[in-house]
Amino acid sequence: MLYPDELWMFKCNMLTSLLGLTQMDPHLLLVIFLPPLLFESAYAMDNAIFDTQFAQIFLLAIPGVLVSSLLTAVIVWGLYQTWSSFTFGWLAGTILSATDPVAVVALLKEVGAAKTLGTLIEGESLLNDGSSVVLFTFIMSLVRAGVGVDEYDDQIPWTRDVIIEFLRIIAQMLFLGPLFGYMMGHACCRTLRSVYNDMVVEVAVIISCTYLTFWISEVLMKSAAVLSVVMMGYVINNERLSISVEVHHFLHEFFEMIAWCLNTVIFLICGVKLGEVIASIVDPVHVIVDYDGIALSDMWRALCVYLGCNAVRLTTITLFSPMLKNLGTGFDWRTGLVVVWGGLRGSVGLALALVVLH
Repeated sequence: MLYPDELWMFKCNMLTSLLGLTQMDPHLLLVIFLPPLLFESAYAMDNAIFDTQFAQIFLLAIPGVLVSSLLTAVIVWGLYQTWSSFTFGWLAGTILSATDPVAVVALLKEVGAAKTLGTLIEGESLLNDGSSVVLFTFIMSLVRAGVGVDEYDDQIPWTRDVIIEFLRIIAQMLFLGPLFGYMMGHACCRTLRSVYNDMVVEVAVIISCTYLTFWISEVLMKSAAVLSVVMMGYVINNERLSISVEVHHFLHEFFEMIAWCLNTVIFLICGVKLGEVIASIVDPVHVIVDYDGIALSDMWRALCVYLGCNAVRLTTITLFSPMLKNLGTGFDWRTGLVVVWGGLRGSVGLALALVVLH
């Protein structure tokens, strides 16, 4: 018999199951959770506004991520001066630069904010995730080699040169990924045109193509699967006429529900993982997962990193604001303030952090 006060004891299966979520393979987390989340965002966007704002979004998502990751790296490396290389700080900075403002975009829709503001934040997040994964892949290869950039040349299996290797990764991930997503998007639309007013089949085709695009790009092509799925969603969004009129509303509601459920599970994993870390500090004897080396001082460092991330976000937006004002739909201090506070972290950052942990 299980008493109510036993629900949160270690012998309870419910607690064991919750803790088991945090041990999920990070690549499995990426493959299961990311494709529908990315497609839902890309499909729900207003493509006309996105096209107008593309220069602004590109500026925030590519150079913005690079600047943000380096500034965050300086803060992290300053807090952890025992780390042997700045590369470790840069890796942490890259993980913390991936934004996922799902709750912010939903709130903006509820309060009736301008559509251009929501599109700017969500569009930046989609491209931001892709560029963060590309940068993470390169820096992770540096960390695995166990050397700095200057000593990396002899460790590279293909090109034997750090600059050429970086360009190869950029070409493979930033160009090959979107190209494959573009092709899969048109293939999916072609398949949908052969089906008429069949809700189940049309939704099944889109879900299958979403996961297939992500899997082939991530596993077989070693490309930016995030950008592949985003490009596929963009193409299908542009060719909405390939989907039956009666299915449009159901498809939107279906993916909205799936995105809500998946985001809830992701943040549940975050909460349980944080609880594990705190438990390992407070009561290291009875913890299920041992986080060796984590001390109470790390909690204060984490708070400093959080404040530092917000400061870096503000600095990055301020730095690029003169250029943003003359592009797309314009940019004022009110928009900048919302964009700064809208730079929340979510599923991509969590998955990348779990990759490092595993």
